[in-house]
Amino acid sequence: MATALFFGKSINAALIGSITNPLGPNGPTTFWGVVANGLNIIIPLTGIMFVAMFVYAGVTYIMSAGDANKVKSAQAMMTNALIGMVIVAFAFVVQALVMKGVTGT
Repeated sequence: MATALFFGKSINAALIGSITNPLGPNGPTTFWGVVANGLNIIIPLTGIMFVAMFVYAGVTYIMSAGDANKVKSAQAMMTNALIGMVIVAFAFVVQALVMKGVTGT
């Protein structure tokens, strides 16, 4: 029976083999798999935030009633939302390339 030393305690190899993946049977088994899953959740959420921010900026623009400060603020919000979406799209491409390079898939 094989044993391993873990934080100064002996652990039976049979016990290690019986530990299940807390993320489910089809969950990631490597660090890079966890990173990929996290990014696969975060990137779509940023897309939702982009749409919400752009809609809010559009409503602000429509409701500005000609007030130059509100129009300028709404235009700045739209510009910032678009810049943010471009950054997220670039991050998505970089993430895909890095994960392909690291995991080979």
